[in-house]
Amino acid sequence: MKGLKNFAKSTFWTLFYQSLSLFLNFLLNIVIARTLGPSGRGLYAVYILTPSLLSMLLSLSLDESHVYFLSKGHSTGNVFSISLVYSLVSGAFLFLSFYISPKIYFSIFKNLPQNAMLYAILITPFFLLFRYLRSIFLGTGHIKTYNFLDSMRIGILFVFISLGVLLIKPDIGIIQHAVNYHILLAVIIACILLIPDFKYGHVKTHLFSLFKNELKYGLKAYPGITMSFFNRRLDVFILNYFRTPGEVGIYSVSTALAELLWKLPNSMAIPLFPKVAKDDKKSSTEFTRFIARLTLFVLIFLGIFMVLIGRPLIIILFGHKFLASFVPLVYLLPGIVFLGVGRVLSAYFHGINKPEYGSFFTIISVIFTIVFDLVLIPSHGAEGAAIASSIAYTISGILAIFLFSKETGTNFFVMFAPPVKVMFKIINKGKG
Repeated sequence: MKGLKNFAKSTFWTLFYQSLSLFLNFLLNIVIARTLGPSGRGLYAVYILTPSLLSMLLSLSLDESHVYFLSKGHSTGNVFSISLVYSLVSGAFLFLSFYISPKIYFSIFKNLPQNAMLYAILITPFFLLFRYLRSIFLGTGHIKTYNFLDSMRIGILFVFISLGVLLIKPDIGIIQHAVNYHILLAVIIACILLIPDFKYGHVKTHLFSLFKNELKYGLKAYPGITMSFFNRRLDVFILNYFRTPGEVGIYSVSTALAELLWKLPNSMAIPLFPKVAKDDKKSSTEFTRFIARLTLFVLIFLGIFMVLIGRPLIIILFGHKFLASFVPLVYLLPGIVFLGVGRVLSAYFHGINKPEYGSFFTIISVIFTIVFDLVLIPSHGAEGAAIASSIAYTISGILAIFLFSKETGTNFFVMFAPPVKVMFKIINKGKG
């Protein structure tokens, strides 16, 4: 199959660095959970999600545009200039809106102290710029660097938090300062690594013209990217609103374990996007069909394995206080399987310049998430959040498969069949 070797290599390095990020994140979660308990873990989850959410909302999916236009040969220097200027302007706008109407922010991000909310606002443009800088490396084909940067960022955060709670004091304020300083250092390192890449790009376009084209592409992808974030994180905010930080802490462990499975489809989708953008539609369709079917069945196997080891894993890593995380984890797993397939197919739609398809099935999923969250969370807490998310994820994945089938002429039910024949062809070709 055309390009499979290079794709497998890119997927391997993506999975390697994402596994490293996952390992570091797990160590980080263990330190916070054992130091601050469920309530402290819940406050940390809300605090770090705040700039992540705000930067995503402000991004207008220009990071997706960066990948697409850099894959077409546009200048790195121009893309970097757009990233820097837009991040600064967005940060100024965000601070001004917070200064004028702080009550809006405090009503959305409940349980955050006033100084914590202010710090979250101030570091948001750096989260946004880091997001853009990483996308530049993906667009120029430096997938190892793209993934390294995220592992590096989490590694810095782990070191800062560990040193803070060990040498200063185990306090949520210390952890918040570590979050603030780690993103500043991560942005500086990313800028330094980008310097040799400024020569990339043969397509010369006026800066404002490129920005308009990027904005046009980004706005088509934006609803899907935004809703995808809400699809995976909205339940945390709703749970925080109706219940307690302690229950958010319990649920955050469930989602952390469930998202172990998410790393595989994400590792495939990251290199798939630029590959589809470069290849012809026929070969990219065949390739995506194989990857999506493979993803589905690998995730089913991994989900069953997670059910078997989940309970002892929680006790060993997080302690008996977090044992209540197991049931929500089990409820989440079926949805994670279909969410993973949807992630792969979304990368295909972005690569063929139809990101609105991804937007459509993700928006539908978010609608179901909101409805079921509001119905189930007030009475069932973390377990209700898990059930609601799993239903929404499953609907999203099935709808993605349907849209892919309609776009490519693929039989809908074929997408649920194991790709055994294709695997045998690849193996026999390798032997030959």
